Amino acid sequence: ALFALMARRAARARAADGAVGDGADDGMLTVRVLRSTGDASLVSVARGSTVADLKAAIATVLADAPAERQRLIFGGKPLADEGEFLVTSGVEPRKGETQTVHLALRPVASSP
Repeated sequence: ALFALMARRAARARAADGAVGDGADDGMLTVRVLRSTGDASLVSVARGSTVADLKAAIATVLADAPAERQRLIFGGKPLADEGEFLVTSGVEPRKGETQTVHLALRPVASSP
């Protein structure tokens, strides 16, 4: 969680400088997270990150999207939670491109 916070701060600093890109120069991967509402956010994680790392980073940026409720979709396929690396899923930096991951939130479990 600490790394995700640091990555978020670095992404904000780059955005403030107008230098948001693919992260190829600093070992970071910038991912565009698109919500069902149409809102988009940029999240940065290390290139060797897992899906769980990306979910943690998203949870720090979007307070109403805790990691346990997130369902991430890339290229029309859901990303597995259990230790899957982003590059294995095809989420990798390409020169001049930011990858887009769709975020769907699972419903809150209701108490009986």
